[in-house]
Amino acid sequence: MAILSPVTFTQWVLIVAAVMGLVCAVKDGAEFDENEEDVDAGADDNKVENRGAGVWPLRGAFGDVSSVAVHPNGELFLLHRGPNAWLATTFNESNVYQEFERGPIEADVLIGVSPNTGEELHRWGRNRFYLPHGLTIDADGNFWITDVALHQVFKVDPVSLELTLTLGEAGVPGSDKNHFCKPTDVAVTSTGDFFVSDGYCNSRIMKFDSKGNYLLEFGRPSDPSTIPAPADGLNIPHSLALIPKYDLICVANREDEKIQCFTAGLQGDVSAGQMVQQIAHPALSRVFAIDYSVPLNKLYAVNGVGFSLEDKPMSIFSIDLASNAISSWNPAEDGVDMVAPHDIALSPNGQYIFVADMAPQPTIWKFDNSDYDPRKE
Repeated sequence: MAILSPVTFTQWVLIVAAVMGLVCAVKDGAEFDENEEDVDAGADDNKVENRGAGVWPLRGAFGDVSSVAVHPNGELFLLHRGPNAWLATTFNESNVYQEFERGPIEADVLIGVSPNTGEELHRWGRNRFYLPHGLTIDADGNFWITDVALHQVFKVDPVSLELTLTLGEAGVPGSDKNHFCKPTDVAVTSTGDFFVSDGYCNSRIMKFDSKGNYLLEFGRPSDPSTIPAPADGLNIPHSLALIPKYDLICVANREDEKIQCFTAGLQGDVSAGQMVQQIAHPALSRVFAIDYSVPLNKLYAVNGVGFSLEDKPMSIFSIDLASNAISSWNPAEDGVDMVAPHDIALSPNGQYIFVADMAPQPTIWKFDNSDYDPRKE
C-alpha cells in the first residue's frame, strides 16, 4: 500500500467548550423538564464567530471531548469529560479509578449540535459518568457510551433517555466475561449484537448478543519479542469500525500503529475473530480512531500524538476497501493545526468528516470530504 498525494479538503472547525451542568436532554420529542429554566442560559453561552473561508468556531465551556458520533438523521453528538481529566494519578497500578470521592461529572456529557451551524440541540448525561471515553450511535439511534473509570458499557434509549443496558461492574476492572478494564469503543450490528474493544488493560475484542449476553472474544497482548508478531496481537484496541459488506470488524490498534480487520461473524457461517486484513504504513503512527462510510465504501482513520512524530504528522487517512489504496491529508498544510485528535466520524452520506481534538482547547473539526461525489448519491 502507498500513501498517495494529499487530498484537498475544505476546512470547517467547531471549537467546542461547554457550560457545566445546565439542562437535561431533549431527544426526538422526549424532554426532561428539571432545570428547564437553564435552557436559554446555556444557549446564550454558545457563540458563533465567522472566520471566513468556511471556518467557524462555536465556543462555550466543554471539557475534553473524547468522542464524536453522527446520528442517522445527521445530528452531530459530542461526548466530553466536563472538568475531569485523565492524569498519571487518575488510576492506581491495579487500574482502579482514584477520584470517585469527587462524585460523577455534574455536567451533561452528551451534547447534540447542528452539523451545519453548530447550534446546540440536545444535551444529556449529568451525574452519571466519571471518565467517558467512547460514543457510538446505532442505526436505531441508541447511544452507546463507554466509561474507563467505571469499566462499564452503557446503552441509552434515544426516546426515554434511560439506560436500557449496563455491562460491567461499576469501578471494578477485570478480564473475565463479566468485566472490562477501561473499555474504549462499541460497534453495533444490524441485529443488535455488538462488539466492545477492551481496551487499555485487556487486549481483546468481545462480542455480545443484543441482550448483552457474552458470545465470544478474540485478540491477545502484542509480544514485541515474537517475530513475526501474532496476527491477533493487540496493544490498546482504541476504536472499532464494522464493515458489513465484507463481514469485517476493524480495530484501531493504537500502540502497534496499525489497523487490523477480523471476521465479524455476521453471516452465521463464519465465526468472528479470524484475521483477514492488516493495514499498516509508517505514516499511520498511532491510530487513534477509525470510521467506515457505507456510501463511499471507505475506511477513514486519524492518527494522534505519537512518541516520535517528527516525520509523522497528524493526518486523516482514507482507505479504499475495493482497491486497498490509501490516501492521506495533513490538515496543517492548509492551516489547520490538530493537536491531539482522539476520534473521527463521517456524516451519513460521507460528505463531511468530523474529528474530535482533545487539547489544548477541546475542538471538533469539520472537513468537506473530497472523496464525496454528489452525482453518485
